[in-house]
Formats: sequence, C-alpha cells, structure tokens
Amino acid sequence: MFLPTGRRGTRNPLDGVGRPAARRREGDKEMLESIVAGLDDVPVREVSLFRHTVFIDGPAVGLASTVNTNACMQPVADLGRLHEKSTRELARLIFSEHPLERVVGMGAINAVVNRKEIMAKASRQDAFDYVTANGRDKNIAVLGHFPKVDWLRRSGMFENFWVFELNPRGEDLGVDRYADFLPRADFVLITATTLINGTFDEVIAHCRNSFNVLLGPSTPLHPLLFDYGIDCIAGSVVTDKEMARLYLSQGAAYRQAEGLQRITWFKTSP
Repeated sequence: MFLPTGRRGTRNPLDGVGRPAARRREGDKEMLESIVAGLDDVPVREVSLFRHTVFIDGPAVGLASTVNTNACMQPVADLGRLHEKSTRELARLIFSEHPLERVVGMGAINAVVNRKEIMAKASRQDAFDYVTANGRDKNIAVLGHFPKVDWLRRSGMFENFWVFELNPRGEDLGVDRYADFLPRADFVLITATTLINGTFDEVIAHCRNSFNVLLGPSTPLHPLLFDYGIDCIAGSVVTDKEMARLYLSQGAAYRQAEGLQRITWFKTSP
C-alpha cells in the first residue's frame, strides 16, 4: 500500500515549465469538498467493513480499500449505526483524522458517483494495458505495488519503470524518492489511496509533463479529477451487487472479486 509522507513545505503549484501542477489552493481537500457538496444526499442500505474493502450500498455500490496499518485497526465512531447515516454524512468522513473513517468516507463517495451510467463514457481497457500500448521506450512511474508491475518491469519494453512503495520489495523504491523521479516520467500511475491519506496534491505537484492515471479500487469516477491534473480515471463499477458482496465478505482482494466491471475513463479520447 502506498502511503507517501512527503514534506509539505516543498510544494510548488507552478514551476513555470509545462502545465500547472493542478488547481492547487487547498489541493485535494478542496477537490473532495466540492465532490462531497455535490453528492445526492440519500439513505444507504448497508455499510460493511470487510477484510480488504469497505462496501457501501447506496444509489450505487461504493468500494474503497482498507489500509493495513495499526491505526486502521481502531474502531470507527458510531459502529452499529453507520447504515443510519446518509450518503453525504458518511462521505464527510473522508476528512476525519481516523484512517479507517476516511476509507468509509471514500466508499460513500463512490456509492454515489460510481454508477452504471458512467460506463457509457468509459472503455473497458485496463489502465496498464493502455500504458503498455503507448509507453514503449518511455519512463513509467507507478505509486503503489499493483499486481502487474513486476511483469511489466521485467518486460524490457520501457526506458525506465519505477515503482514506489511504503514497504519496498525487490527493485521498488521507497516513497521518499518519488519527488526525484516523477518530473522525469512520461506516464504516472497513482493509487487512489493518495486521496484517502491526503497526499494526492503532493504527488500531482511533481507530475507536470506526464500522462497521469488515477487507479485502484478506491477510485471515484468523478470528472472533477480531470481539473486537478488527472488524464485518465481507472476504477470500477459494481454490476452485480450480490456477487461482489459474496466475494468481498469472504475476504477476497479487489482483483479476486467478481461482480465488478473495471473501466477506464479518459479526459480526452485516446
């Protein structure tokens, strides 16, 4: 799990070269405030915290990845009553100081925005397949050790393939190194966990000239991300609620679950 802890004093919203490092002001908090304020405020039917995933049944089914840290082992407030809250009440937990409550908040956002209708605007192309097809001989940076990265790194198709992780494995780089490499990248794939832990704006500040993809089970399929430096949103829509719940409730990781359709939504047609 990628949990960057960069130095906030080093942020630079516009370096004068390339495009602005997104609409900054208050960075990801501003963006999330806008998303939450625009949500339909309706009841939810279920709030479940499974081993790997928060599952919230609202207008759609919203998923978000739990974070494997000691802080996330602490119980959230209002246990046993979370399902009595509205979508917007739950979504505001994204601003909590409690890591697991923030995951619940992201799940609630996704329970409103990750609807089946969004599939008409998106493709079913895997984000890593897109990078493979378009990134040959280029510099690729991935924040988070996703399942495909080891194979892609060994493929020899890219000039460089950098992976940044909190707990590096093999050739992974530590998260303290991403600021040195991201300005050199042609493609950057960013885990949506950065929205949960509040480091998205730190990361995107270094992605000034790259094609930037936000991906993973926590990804909100919301167009406002395109205004904050993201070129491609790669998330999922739950197409079979009961099937997805069955797998996730029995401990399945996101990649093992069925009942989901992974989609890729581009800012402009590729």
